[in-house]
Amino acid sequence: MKFVGYLQYSAKDIPAARKFLTEQIERNPRNKKLYVRLLDLEHSSGTNYPNSAAVVSVFDKALTSSLTIEEKAGFSHRRLTFLEEFGDDVSAIISAYDDHNKNWKTVLDEKKKESSVPPRDYKRRDNYNHNRNYNRDRGYNRDRNYNHQSNYNQNNNFNNQAQGGGAGGGF
Repeated sequence: MKFVGYLQYSAKDIPAARKFLTEQIERNPRNKKLYVRLLDLEHSSGTNYPNSAAVVSVFDKALTSSLTIEEKAGFSHRRLTFLEEFGDDVSAIISAYDDHNKNWKTVLDEKKKESSVPPRDYKRRDNYNHNRNYNRDRGYNRDRNYNHQSNYNQNNNFNNQAQGGGAGGGF
């Protein structure tokens, strides 16, 4: 990845960076980071606007690869978002939208349902509430403040007596 950054930004050799990434993808087609880096390369290699044909071809390559279903669904959603922002052809946007809804939307919805309801571990105690309730039941803060005030008053009375100012007379 650092070598690609060097080729892209320092050497300004984008075709070499593209070639290196495609070779790495051929070696390891299950590496999501390579596809993301190639997308970044194609997205930022244009002058003002990204080359939408090159970016969509990377998305298509990722969708036909051996990535997991969740990763492919994420790439499908990214493709749809990219085409909505930078796409030139309305028919390509519509076909990507139909493909995403038909093939990938159910995967993303199922994943959302799984992550929205966290499994409750009943053996684990919520430490924050436990400590708060434990200290409240013991009167921890009340006793601490009361004892502190009591110690302060005792020290003042002792100091006043030693200086001859309190009850019990003086010299």
